Amino acid sequence: MGTGFLRVSATTAEAALPVVGAKVTISQNERTLYTLMTDADGNTEAVAITAPDKELSLDPEFDGVPYAYCDVDVSAEGYVEEIFHNVEIFDANTTILPVNMTPEAAIVEIADPEEYGKIISSNTLQETYLPEHGLLMAEERHQEYGIDPLALSSVVIPLYVTVHLGSPTSNASNVTVPFRDYIKNVASHEFYPTWPDAALEANIY
Repeated sequence: MGTGFLRVSATTAEAALPVVGAKVTISQNERTLYTLMTDADGNTEAVAITAPDKELSLDPEFDGVPYAYCDVDVSAEGYVEEIFHNVEIFDANTTILPVNMTPEAAIVEIADPEEYGKIISSNTLQETYLPEHGLLMAEERHQEYGIDPLALSSVVIPLYVTVHLGSPTSNASNVTVPFRDYIKNVASHEFYPTWPDAALEANIY
């Protein structure tokens, strides 16, 4: 077995302000591992969590899950409690969990946080994604929606991107996020951080 690390960063106002003194509870299988408090910058210390050995994530023949899971509960006076399930921990890597906290005053009715805890989806290397899940190849998009591929004459990197939180035909909401954050989120689900730098760069590009 190996050891990974987890640091939680609690902010508010779209990461503009740190949330100081937030209580962070880290658990596995309903057993509390750590109870931490955020500092003046809204960060916890990085804590060690047992994880499968790094070499397993580099072995294409390994058919298990090469990382550990933990749950994180973040609460602070005056803010809506945030709960995250299945936070991934990799050997020899530090996972940074950003938590954007919502002031209670901004919520008309606060739902039970247990009911709406955020479940972090598995890495795509651990899942099989088929068209019925909403991910269609170019040919299928053309057949289904009459959408043709579009190639721009030059590379355009936007500041923000609007993401539809569901399949193309669903009634899911749209959210606008910084493009940099979108790329980081997508990248973190497409490969393992334990891979060589050249492999990480190639996949991100």
